Amino acid sequence: MNPKEGTEKNPDYQANQIRIKIQELIKRSREAVNEINKPKAQALFETTVEILSGLATAYGHYQERTGPAWKENSETTEEIGAATDGAPD
Repeated sequence: MNPKEGTEKNPDYQANQIRIKIQELIKRSREAVNEINKPKAQALFETTVEILSGLATAYGHYQERTGPAWKENSETTEEIGAATDGAPD
């Protein structure tokens, strides 16, 4: 068996590698906020940090099997759509 096979095809390994890259991007975006003096660019990088932080949290929930999606009685997408008649907010 190829030694890489166990990691490259392992979703937990892949999730961890992606989460590490997201955290690196968060760090770099925070640095950019402090390095740049243009308010619109700072706002862009601050927004980037917020969005990536949420994504990192989602990856963390996946890896730790925690959060709303991992609760035994969590609602599925279909149940949520049926409860709201599929109408957008």
